[in-house]
Amino acid sequence: MSIATRSLPTAGLRQALFAYAFRPFFLAVALYAIAVTGYWSLAVTGLLPLPFGAAMIAWHAHELVFGVASAALAGFLLTAVPEWTGVKPLTGRRLERLFLLWLLARIAAWLLPLLGPLPMALLNLLFTLITGLRVAPGIWCGAHGRHRVFVYLVAALGVVQLLAYFNWLMADLLQVRLLLNSAIGVFLLLILAALGRISMVIVNEALQKRGVEDERFLARPPRRQYAMGILALFLVVDYLAPYSSVGGWIALATAAAILNILNDWHLPGVWRDFYVRVLYLVYLSLAGGFALLGMDALWQGFPSNFARHVLTVGGMGMAILAVLTIAGLRHSGRDLDYHPMVKWSFRLLLLAMLARVVPPLLGPGSVQPIGYGLSALLWCGGYVLYFVYFRKKLICARVDGLPG
Repeated sequence: MSIATRSLPTAGLRQALFAYAFRPFFLAVALYAIAVTGYWSLAVTGLLPLPFGAAMIAWHAHELVFGVASAALAGFLLTAVPEWTGVKPLTGRRLERLFLLWLLARIAAWLLPLLGPLPMALLNLLFTLITGLRVAPGIWCGAHGRHRVFVYLVAALGVVQLLAYFNWLMADLLQVRLLLNSAIGVFLLLILAALGRISMVIVNEALQKRGVEDERFLARPPRRQYAMGILALFLVVDYLAPYSSVGGWIALATAAAILNILNDWHLPGVWRDFYVRVLYLVYLSLAGGFALLGMDALWQGFPSNFARHVLTVGGMGMAILAVLTIAGLRHSGRDLDYHPMVKWSFRLLLLAMLARVVPPLLGPGSVQPIGYGLSALLWCGGYVLYFVYFRKKLICARVDGLPG
């Protein structure tokens, strides 16, 4: 029986689970994405209670951003930074304590009607702070300047988070929702930064598999930096003057800048690789979301709420799943896997995004609630497939015998 499938005693399972940060956090991302989205879809249809009152939309966005996405960010950075820099990874009891802090923050969020926003705010801010402090020294020291963007963006996330909680404590939920949109934007910047590193591996591996020896893919910084700069400008304008025509034009420019990144991808046959197509879809979803935001601000052509779900359900959702899948396989000692369950997990997320986009195109009516429910069901299905297929891989020792 292989190491990957052998049952482990409790102590061995715990040791393997907390051997590296991607293991507990990637499992938590999948389970919590299912829990939050599943609960939300059942609650808004009246099948479950929704006790958050006027804060219900803010709570939903908060838990997807600072619950699901923050766990994915912690798992990715606390795994990638030691590999990039050679610093000692966070493992064992210290990793357990950080993971427990994330769990306590989630409990505080679910008990928001009883506890108020302060415990949730303090726990989530502490989690972001500790995550940033764990990755910053390794990146800042030595010749790792190109990775410093992650330090800047985690710091920016912390600032936006702090402002959101301040307004939450002041009961200004409109400002909270605007700042949560800004937090989503910071995560999209982190995704663009991470995709530059991930695409170098995926695209070049696709070239190698096809025997292309005279081509090599480089994620060129100017295109990516330009796109990130335009996106950052959009976030500032979107917060200070939401739904303005200026923000609309910048949103369209952001969409064009993201598509411009793909100009480096025109290489022989790489699109035939499944993971390359996944990354294409992430970029296209991000570009499509910003294009729809721009259309709404300028011509009221598409409801901005649906456009933002293209960014979150499609772009962010598939990007997070790509990180969970690619890093989960590589850091557990495995080659990239093309199992049908892996492929269908991404397909379901793509269908979830489309189910969220189609209803407004058909006009108002009963089809929109159906689209909401179908989108949530498909989203949960994608992460269920991930969890079922990866759960043993993430709680057992690496198959190649290396630590991690």
